[in-house]
Amino acid sequence: METLILNSSKKIDEIRSIFDSYKVDINLKNLLHIEDISPNTTGILITNEFEISIIKPIVEFAIKNNIKILAVERGLLSLINLMNDSSHEIDRPFTGNSSTFISLGSKLAEIIGGAGPLKTNFEYKFEIPIKALPPNYLPSSINLESGCIEAIESEGGTNILGVLWPIFSGQKIPSRFENILSWISD
Repeated sequence: METLILNSSKKIDEIRSIFDSYKVDINLKNLLHIEDISPNTTGILITNEFEISIIKPIVEFAIKNNIKILAVERGLLSLINLMNDSSHEIDRPFTGNSSTFISLGSKLAEIIGGAGPLKTNFEYKFEIPIKALPPNYLPSSINLESGCIEAIESEGGTNILGVLWPIFSGQKIPSRFENILSWISD
């Protein structure tokens, strides 16, 4: 099993070290072209903002072949723009706080093993308004102060999760958030 990362090859070691620090085994490889997706691929990480034309064929292939996708921070912006078929700027300066609400019954709650209010203690650079939520996606987590999206997930049988949280920044992640890392690496 392998997880591919759509990112700069310069950051792969840094991201791999985050998995290592939480003792999550991962076979992480760079994804540069759709041809890099092998039959052993079980997950794709999107950690940067990309043009729709770059991520569209990769996401479509992943959906068709039931490959998990995790979009993190600015990667979440790319995912939302792709699903909304728009390239409008959707982020704005962060106005909330570090309190979030993880939706009851969500895939995210199942992955991290809990739901309800939580202090993340993350430092955010931007926020995504709830009106940017794509069709066929659910808000998995919202900021309790601003009401903005912190995580989204696909409805139904597809395995797409997007989080605003900087889980690859080296900031300490809340307890059980390492399960997100395990989810994408399985």
